[in-house]
Amino acid sequence: MIDPSEVERALIGKLAGDALLAGFLPDGVYFDLAPQGSTRFAIVSLSTSRGLDELDDGITFRAFVYIVKGVTLGTSGSTLAGADKRIQELIDRQPLALPAAAGATLFVSRWVDRIRYTETVANEIWQHRGARYEISVTPA
Repeated sequence: MIDPSEVERALIGKLAGDALLAGFLPDGVYFDLAPQGSTRFAIVSLSTSRGLDELDDGITFRAFVYIVKGVTLGTSGSTLAGADKRIQELIDRQPLALPAAAGATLFVSRWVDRIRYTETVANEIWQHRGARYEISVTPA
């Protein structure tokens, strides 16, 4: 049985373990929310998922679409441009080491579409840049 939490841990672990990405986003990689006080970090969030069912054997394919983005405080976009590029290099059509506990093997990891926006929160300017990525797996 495919364990989505293990797929997410593998994705976050791959991003968090990359020294070049850490140089752009030194406050870390988190699922949904970064700790208070963080100003340069990556966020991974589940956007959508789906499974392909076989009549007798259950799910034979599962696709997870994740939002993976860099977030920074301030108006300079140079840090986020580098982080966005590095995230794509790490995920798009690249291997993902899934632990046995995931109950799955990677079918494909691919870029889906771009994300880029700026928001103001409590008079602070926050920039977001990244993409949605599909991670498709099959049962191990």
